[in-house]
This record gives sequence, structure tokens and C-alpha cells, in this order.
Amino acid sequence: MGVISYATDNYNDAIYYFSEAIDNNPTVEESYVNRHFTYLVQNNVASAIEDINKAIIISPSYPEYYLYREKLHLMSNNKEKAMKDFYKADEIYAKDFHRDKIEYNALSKQSLYEYILSLRNKK
Repeated sequence: MGVISYATDNYNDAIYYFSEAIDNNPTVEESYVNRHFTYLVQNNVASAIEDINKAIIISPSYPEYYLYREKLHLMSNNKEKAMKDFYKADEIYAKDFHRDKIEYNALSKQSLYEYILSLRNKK
């Protein structure tokens, strides 16, 4: 019901149903992720961060959750936390795809992240 409510722009109902799902089974991270998206469309960044943090606690090896949180940190003008989440996601992807994690010194890591942000902003 939460997904249907979300899809039909009934965000308060969606939050209610996702919250109910969380109450019934708090170990299913998808309910936190879905509620996080709902909070996000309502521009409630603080609640969205709380929910994505809970999803990461439940499923810390899912890189997309770190990328979701990265975007939330950027919305909150917290570039340092955003960059940490971006590189955490990269670390997980490297492990999952059996490739070497690229090692960066602090300056090149910052420069690379600035470049990636500039590319995203051009879209």
C-alpha cells in the first residue's frame, strides 16, 4: 500500500504504510528506503537521512544506500560526509566486482570528487 500511495502522490499515506511495515518488521531495510524517498519528496531531509542510516545499519554492504545518503548530505551542504559516502560506495563496488580499489591521497580524492560533482551538475 505504501508504494501505491507514493506512486499516486499520497505521501502522508505512504509514510503511514511504510511506518506500519517498519513496526511489523523493523529488520527489512526496503521499508526504511521507501520511507526515505517519501520524506525526500516532502523535502524532509533530516528524516530521510535517519531512515537511510537505518537501512545502512541493516544492510551495510549495499552501495546504493551510501549514494542515496551522499545526495542527502549534499542537499545539507555537508560535502565532507557526502564524499565519505561516495568513496564507501566505491569501496563496496570494488569488492563486489573484484577490482582493485583505487587509492587516493586526500588531495586527489577531494579533487576527483569535485570533478564528479561538476559532471553531475552539467546534466
